[in-house]
Amino acid sequence: MEVLKKAQADGVLVGLKDVAGVVPRLDVDLLLLNEPDTFNLFLLALQSLQSEKGSEDKMGYFQIAGIHGLPMELWDDVAAGKDTSQAPGYCAHATTIFPTWHRPYLAMMEQTIYSKILEIAETFPNPQKYRDAAQKFRLPYWDYYRPRGNKVGFPGVRLGGGRTTFNYDFSIPQIMALDQVMIRTPEKDELELKVNPMKTFNFPTTGSIPEEEWDILGLDAASFSRKRTVRYPTSSKPLDGDLNQLNQVLNSQRESNTGLILNMISDDVYNVYEEFATDSANEGPSGSLEGIHNDYHGLIGGGGHMSRVPIAAFDPVFWMHHCNIDRWLAIWQASHPNGWFSDSGLENAPLYPFRLTRDQDGDTFWTSDQSRSTTTFGYTYPDIQGISDPDQVKALFETHYEWSRRTPTQNYKDPPKDMKPLDLSLAQVYQYKQQTQLDTIPNIPIHGQKLINRQVKTLAKTTASALESFNVSTTSLNDAAKSSVHDAANGNARVGSEGTRPQDSHTPTESPSKPPKTSESKLDRDDKESFEWYIDDVVERLALDGSFTIYYFLGAPPTSPGDYPLSPHLAGTTHIFAAPTAACDHCGRQEQQAKLVAHTTAITSLLLDYVEIGELEDLNPEHVKRFLVEKLDWKVLTVCHPFLSSVDVVGIKANISTAG
Repeated sequence: MEVLKKAQADGVLVGLKDVAGVVPRLDVDLLLLNEPDTFNLFLLALQSLQSEKGSEDKMGYFQIAGIHGLPMELWDDVAAGKDTSQAPGYCAHATTIFPTWHRPYLAMMEQTIYSKILEIAETFPNPQKYRDAAQKFRLPYWDYYRPRGNKVGFPGVRLGGGRTTFNYDFSIPQIMALDQVMIRTPEKDELELKVNPMKTFNFPTTGSIPEEEWDILGLDAASFSRKRTVRYPTSSKPLDGDLNQLNQVLNSQRESNTGLILNMISDDVYNVYEEFATDSANEGPSGSLEGIHNDYHGLIGGGGHMSRVPIAAFDPVFWMHHCNIDRWLAIWQASHPNGWFSDSGLENAPLYPFRLTRDQDGDTFWTSDQSRSTTTFGYTYPDIQGISDPDQVKALFETHYEWSRRTPTQNYKDPPKDMKPLDLSLAQVYQYKQQTQLDTIPNIPIHGQKLINRQVKTLAKTTASALESFNVSTTSLNDAAKSSVHDAANGNARVGSEGTRPQDSHTPTESPSKPPKTSESKLDRDDKESFEWYIDDVVERLALDGSFTIYYFLGAPPTSPGDYPLSPHLAGTTHIFAAPTAACDHCGRQEQQAKLVAHTTAITSLLLDYVEIGELEDLNPEHVKRFLVEKLDWKVLTVCHPFLSSVDVVGIKANISTAG
């Protein structure tokens, strides 16, 4: 273990392979249920690393999270060859190295937590028991598409009154939502009620983010928490969060996003690494791993810390979210064993600030090539463990997730046994004992019981920093819809078309970008043509000098921007995940380049709902064309500026495409 201690002291990433072998990362609920002692050590380590003292350690929670943005300072004096006239910043968003940069980033936090776990194990009365448990630790991931409970209601059009239901609940895992959980402490090796370190992170009172850097983000201290991380801040409780709204949004947007990641893993159009990895606009498909990653930053954050690049990594959910993105990367790699960087040289570019070595001759840094295999860092995933056949990897992924989404010729199916909701009633972290404690803790959701049963609260216009809708875009989108839907209806947007991402930044495209394809092997065709529908968009990443979200509606949008996420007509979103240029030199350079990013929003599931209630005959182009020209609308909201004028938005182009 001396190698690990020296690495921590030197700020070097060595990974866990040589100290603990190769161990699978698990979904967070599987880890807490099946490895209670390991998970207990994880919680204790997080508590310690998030403490006031931990903020001063370069390998502590605060310092590592700060690599993603604020504070605006170099991590351990690693300069990365930056332009000194710009603010520090290491992130590689909207570039080919986006997935590979985050891989050592996760491994650094994993190594730090593991190192702390080893220290804590020695403090228990029976240290060997916890030494053994420590060996099983790897960062858990949050599988968004693993159901956490049974039947749930959320915004939609199928049932009337703006509601719909599904037989399975895809809310945030409860371990990330509860204020307090039961933790076995070292003193007596007994369970005690403790603050849950996975719910939020409390910023240190000294040595934290300077007030002037918070101001750069355009965030008023009275309406946005500078003391702790928050998800879905509300108008009535801007320094708190609305768990119910978060879960409503996760459920309403789940089906369309499930279809997207299934396509990205299985379909030939995503065979090229650069086109799969990044949302940077190119000649390939509009969908990408980075694009769906961006959307979940927006869906989870809801205007809170996770929605904003410079402060996202402080929220503990960031690490579970990114482990899932890394898992999808690993699955894509296993199903495309020859897929990797083209001859761009970027695969050998240093991934700052992640040191590989540090000695008298200077520092060396990890590269994408060196980060290509998860086993290099000492972890794998159950989806790929022991599987060498790419087709078997794809088939397993399809089995786990295809059941939960519809196509025009396939309805929902029953989940496989290993994807059914877990019974967490016996999980150690939920063994509350004292009646006085039970009064303050929500009931544990088991097989679909709701974590918190309260009505959805309406967010006012100030929820995400006094957002204002972008009205001019409606006209632009209507023009785009009429043009591109016409193309689709006449067969110009079918699979195999040579349309590319549009490059003009002000007018709608005349031919749609190449859409994501749906593999025919997935469809129960029944001698009928099957059409799936998408909205492809291209926009300047720094058009609004920070993160913003495009909301697409098939029906009238709500009057208040704060109600957009809960609209029954919401078909999907494009979340542009960017930092203000004053806080990130990388974003500053992309602004100068007028960097374009592209995204795909799948709208088939909402169209199928309209078919079910009789407002749309079927998904054939001649019917969908008329429907979209009448119903399709969009709005744009920013999370970084209190007010927004339509003239500030440039480079947005939307287009309709279909695959069938």
